Amino acid sequence: SLMKKEIEQLNRHIQKIDKEIHIATLDTTKAIKHAEEAEFGLQKVIHEKELLLETTDNGKTKIDNLTAEYQMSAFEEYMREEELMILEEDMHVASMKLEAAQKERAASLKRLTDLLVKQTGLPSQKLQKELEDLRTSILEISS
Repeated sequence: SLMKKEIEQLNRHIQKIDKEIHIATLDTTKAIKHAEEAEFGLQKVIHEKELLLETTDNGKTKIDNLTAEYQMSAFEEYMREEELMILEEDMHVASMKLEAAQKERAASLKRLTDLLVKQTGLPSQKLQKELEDLRTSILEISS
């Protein structure tokens, strides 16, 4: 009977230890599950952060590219304006040279007419008409 009591007591003690082991196992399982969920959440946050960094880097690259394109366009526009100013100046110089040449031609024609009149007296009506037509053509070109 003493032995029976001790066996019963040991059985109760074993059952208590089994219960504690079972509770500890459940707590450990819950802790592991909680740790796995936390790790999954952390991995998800890390992945989202990587995506945001990639998006940010892509955005910076796009902004840099757009900035470079804008600067290149502005430079090209500046160069076109400068080229246009040079062409306008060249046209102005050419126009002035043409005008000077036309004036010189008209002056030469007048000197020729005056020389003919001096040498022959009055030029023939036909020659006078041709010289007048030539003078009119030159003056029209000058205008």
